[in-house]
Amino acid sequence: EDEENIKSQKGKKAKVGTSKQGKQQGSSDSDENGKEDSDDEGDEDAEPGDSTTKFPITCTLCNRTLKDEEQLNVHLASKKHLKKTRQHELNEKKASRTPEAIAHLKEKNQRKKERRLARKKEEREKKGH
Repeated sequence: EDEENIKSQKGKKAKVGTSKQGKQQGSSDSDENGKEDSDDEGDEDAEPGDSTTKFPITCTLCNRTLKDEEQLNVHLASKKHLKKTRQHELNEKKASRTPEAIAHLKEKNQRKKERRLARKKEEREKKGH
């Protein structure tokens, strides 16, 4: 399965893999010299509307197979796909954090929590007096 990056209308990139469907297991396309046709060439950075995009395409984030460009464009603009794209990007960002960055974030969150608790305590004291 070839991985492709296809940009949606909002400029976000979505990982979309091409899926070669329609060939039966055990069958191959051979010419009279016995050479097999190779479908394994991927289109790197294919754009919607690019005539070199091979269909069907499978969105690996959503596990959806798209038959044509119209379905691809509708899918890339869908709320469900955009949500999964944002979540995927967030997970990648979290996975790439260094231990120092994690420690810094924990300290920052602890200070934020302490300020919030102090504000609540002040509000309770004002109401009690």
